[in-house]
Amino acid sequence: MNIYDNAHELVNAIKKSTEYIDYKRLSKEIENDSDLKIMIDDYHNRQLELQKEQLLNNKISKENEDKFNELIAVMTKDPKVHEFLITETKFAQIMADISRILSEL
Repeated sequence: MNIYDNAHELVNAIKKSTEYIDYKRLSKEIENDSDLKIMIDDYHNRQLELQKEQLLNNKISKENEDKFNELIAVMTKDPKVHEFLITETKFAQIMADISRILSEL
């Protein structure tokens, strides 16, 4: 077995994982609901803005942190959004772990 076969085996294992299957299913459900899609897109954009702020200033302003936390509080009242965010976080953690393992080369 060569290294490319191993890479494809890893991809297949990821695709069969509960985390990936749940993430893809919920992503499709969010895509089909324009209001939820707008909400999730706004969340991702604000999350990216906070990450940029942290990179530039080495910290996030209290005001921006509070606004983001308020957004999360509102969003997680919707069960579908709450489930999506949890599932997205779990899948992202798996991908981050795999990336970390690969970076040990």
